[in-house]
Amino acid sequence: GWVVRRLVDTKHPLGILSLGTFNNFAKSLHLPTTVDAAIRVIKSGKPHPITLGKLNGKIFLEAAAIGLFGET
Repeated sequence: GWVVRRLVDTKHPLGILSLGTFNNFAKSLHLPTTVDAAIRVIKSGKPHPITLGKLNGKIFLEAAAIGLFGET
């Protein structure tokens, strides 16, 4: 979240490295889940805009949720 908030209103792209355990954000964008593949995507230089949310003045990237995500 910190990096995303600093990049708002700039022309700098954000590269996504899917390093967590669930990686919902990367999966929802159909990004690769291995570091090598993600770096290849980042290096391809084809940024795509995403919509950010804002709640109580705080910018967020994906969502807030309570509970567990089901496996698909």
